[in-house]
Amino acid sequence: MIAKKNSKKIVKYKKYIGINIGTLLFGIVFVYMMVCIVMYLTSTHIAPYEVKKGSLSGNYKYTALALKSETVVEAPESGAVTYYAREGTEIGKNGVICSINENGTTRTERTSASSQTTESASLTESTELSESTTESSAETETTIESTDEKEDALQTTDTSESGTLSAADAKKLCAAAAGYASAFSGQNFQKAYDMKADVESAVLDLYTEDVYGNADEGSLFNVCRTDGPGIVVYSVDGFEDVKAEDVTTDMFSMKAYHKENLRLNGTAKSGDPLYKLVTEDNWSLILPIDNKIVSELTDQSSVTIRFLKDGTTADATVSVVQNKNTYFAKLDMDHSVVRFASDRFLDIELLLNKKSGLKIPKTAIEQRKEYVISNNDDSNEVTVLVETYTNSGKSEQKYKTTTVYEKVDDNYYVDINEFSEGDYIVRKNSSNKYRIEEIASLQGVYNINKGYAVFREVTVIAENEEYCIVADDDTFGLAQYDHIALDADTVSDDQLL
Repeated sequence: MIAKKNSKKIVKYKKYIGINIGTLLFGIVFVYMMVCIVMYLTSTHIAPYEVKKGSLSGNYKYTALALKSETVVEAPESGAVTYYAREGTEIGKNGVICSINENGTTRTERTSASSQTTESASLTESTELSESTTESSAETETTIESTDEKEDALQTTDTSESGTLSAADAKKLCAAAAGYASAFSGQNFQKAYDMKADVESAVLDLYTEDVYGNADEGSLFNVCRTDGPGIVVYSVDGFEDVKAEDVTTDMFSMKAYHKENLRLNGTAKSGDPLYKLVTEDNWSLILPIDNKIVSELTDQSSVTIRFLKDGTTADATVSVVQNKNTYFAKLDMDHSVVRFASDRFLDIELLLNKKSGLKIPKTAIEQRKEYVISNNDDSNEVTVLVETYTNSGKSEQKYKTTTVYEKVDDNYYVDINEFSEGDYIVRKNSSNKYRIEEIASLQGVYNINKGYAVFREVTVIAENEEYCIVADDDTFGLAQYDHIALDADTVSDDQLL
């Protein structure tokens, strides 16, 4: 039997790739996002800055050298010194400053010894009195009660009078501590010793004033009196005879500066400095300045300064002194010397004329070269008819709109990239032409209000290390609350942000 043939045919159909529109759109969006992320990570970011009005005071803070009329008085003999006058106070002629004891003991030590002797004598007398009063117990009890009341009253009086600071004394100590804290620097530890000496001097002031007030004239040995009036200072530093023309920059080095507090010595030898008197109200402050400040002070006869020690201000006559290759400002005053009689260096601030306007960072300023073209319209954008020549020598004219950066007289400042050197500006309905050839320099910033960079010219009227003040009345310049690029080096014209 013959097997039947299989009559079934197997036909293969061509398979088509199915396209899912959702997957395609998602893939496009994904690729776009990845491209944007890569561009964001690799591109330079433009930081914006909002323009606001403000003023610029400048970094005009200096450490000034104080020069005064000072007379150093030497000790007439050797011995222990006891001071009575308070430092920084004015004293008249024949005023008592101190006393010198040739035996080598100070008034403080003599007073302490006398107090101990009196206490011992009082104790012995009290003991003898108690032994001799055994006849009447009632009388003895009355005497003891009376003695106890007197001792309690005396102890109360001593406690109330000793170790008490007045408001003025406490203010002086607080001012010394605050001045040290504000000027502290780890690189200049000398001020720590100056602070220690100032506090010890203030404490000595409190004690010696009380001692001198309770001492009679006969108890003071070898009294030292002043030959004339002046302000008392108990320190020397070697700058007493320095004149303005002798000042050098080396004198402002605080590492080499040393001030000797005379009251901390306790004793003095014949011929040693004993105290110092500031004899005149006229004094000067000397400070080194650069060429920029020299130009600002040249036309000024007086300036206002602020003393950073206490925040007070004062007017001073100003002049510029040149010693070798260095310029110094000399500030002369006839007041306030009593407040700073013991200070050789003072931190001050020059309050020069402050400029106000739009305050922007200096990093936003860019220097540009622009062409000056003839005036045709008075708006932020002008349209001019430009005539150019092809390589074959044929002339072509076309209208071009450009942004105006600044108008000066009958000329406009425009972008150099909009034109080529040798192009002509043709006056409408006229054969008169103006050839673009003059070049000028402009300062400006990139305005980014519209989402792309537009160069705007600015007029700088004041500046310091970080900021500058620009005029706020420029027609083609900036306005308050405009947004500009913080760093001009990262931006180009018409760059999209």
